[in-house]
Parts: sequence; C-alpha cells; structure tokens
Amino acid sequence: MVPAALEGVEPDCVMIPSGLYAVTVHFGSSEMIGPVWEKWMTEWLPASGWECDYSRPNYEWYQNRLDNQELLLTFLVTAVKRKM
Repeated sequence: MVPAALEGVEPDCVMIPSGLYAVTVHFGSSEMIGPVWEKWMTEWLPASGWECDYSRPNYEWYQNRLDNQELLLTFLVTAVKRKM
C-alpha cells in the first residue's frame, strides 16, 4: 500500500556502478556535511591504503528525514580502489 502523501510520486532511481565503496556516517545537520566530506577525503582516505576511484560516483545516502537537523543520519559513500 502506498501512503497517501506518496500517491502519484515517481521515485528517483539511480543505478550505482558495482565495486568497492568506503562509507562513513554523519550524524547531524546537512550544513556540516561539507566539512565531514573534506576531512574524510583529505585525512582518512590518504592514510587508508585506498584511493578514490573517479570512474564511479561518490554520493550521500540520507537515512531519515526529520525536522530536528541534529538527528539526521547520512552515509557518505566513496568509490575506492587500492593504492598502486
């Protein structure tokens, strides 16, 4: 059964290419996602033994939609490959 609020709404569908992805979790407002991405990509990734695989997209996967921004949960997903 489709909730009334979603009646007639077409979902957005995106095909995500297969491969390895590294994931970190962000709790809090979407305003702070930029700094978290920055730290993730400039600190964790270079020290991890992995590198970004630019042939595939990085993306944000929003887990909930709440009025209280401090309770938002977002997965930051980075396509990776082993460093050569």
